[in-house]
Amino acid sequence: MSELNRVRIAVIGAGAMGRNHIRFVTEEPEAELVAIADAFEAPAPRPRPPACRFTPIPPR
Repeated sequence: MSELNRVRIAVIGAGAMGRNHIRFVTEEPEAELVAIADAFEAPAPRPRPPACRFTPIPPR
């Protein structure tokens, strides 16, 4: 199969088995993962702490 004729796959359900299916599809060179759908919304990412802290210079 050529790059132009890859099998296009959508995974419904991103639970334990869905994650396995996603991994298998992404590792297969003749397949293309085109969509992932799940009934549950992923939790919002946690905010990252700042890379450095700002220390103001006191006025003279």
